[in-house]
Amino acid sequence: MLPIDGQNGAARRPLAGVVLWGACTTEGAGLSDRDDLPVLSVAGSEDGLSDPAATTDHRAHLPPNTVMVEVGGMNHAQFGAYGDQRGDGRARIGDTEARTALADAVTAFPEQR
Repeated sequence: MLPIDGQNGAARRPLAGVVLWGACTTEGAGLSDRDDLPVLSVAGSEDGLSDPAATTDHRAHLPPNTVMVEVGGMNHAQFGAYGDQRGDGRARIGDTEARTALADAVTAFPEQR
């Protein structure tokens, strides 16, 4: 398991899983051979910064059992609450719908493993 340091040197705990929102991994992440680590990768169809094609291109850097979800109409800015970003796509769904889709994907994840 990957250790996580808490604040001020708190005890290390094993990583139970990874959820990626609008993000790609690289070879250096060391996740591709982690069949013991559940991973959920959520992409937005209108994400202009970490678009679904990039997510698919980097799929080899994730464990084989990774659950991939694409939220139709969602752009990159909707993964957070920081407003428009240069290069992002235009959202085709509202923020509430995007956040509901994210919550649904994360909630369903344990049953999909």
